[in-house]
Amino acid sequence: MSERIFMLNRGDTLRYTYRLPDCYEYTEGDRLYFGVTLPKQPFEDALIRKTFSIEPDNTDTSYRAVIEVSAEETRLLPPATYYYSIKIRKANRDVITLVNKTKLIIIE
Repeated sequence: MSERIFMLNRGDTLRYTYRLPDCYEYTEGDRLYFGVTLPKQPFEDALIRKTFSIEPDNTDTSYRAVIEVSAEETRLLPPATYYYSIKIRKANRDVITLVNKTKLIIIE
């Protein structure tokens, strides 16, 4: 589980390479979801929710996803403390939370 807090200026691009935990097996149909929410807002109602591909990370046993939130998307968020979560939706439709709500702070 990550304790990484993101802090960025409103209107900046967030680009982050997330290395997936080795405790799961990943298949071609798996998708990674990244969501930005208000403190008590559910992931399903995220202000920003994006889907990313899962790729091998230089070996057959390690995987990653490159998470990117554009400048246009962060420009729409007023300065405040938000929270992000990372989930994976397996090809068999199971959903697993990889990163529980963690702070994402937008400053002016």
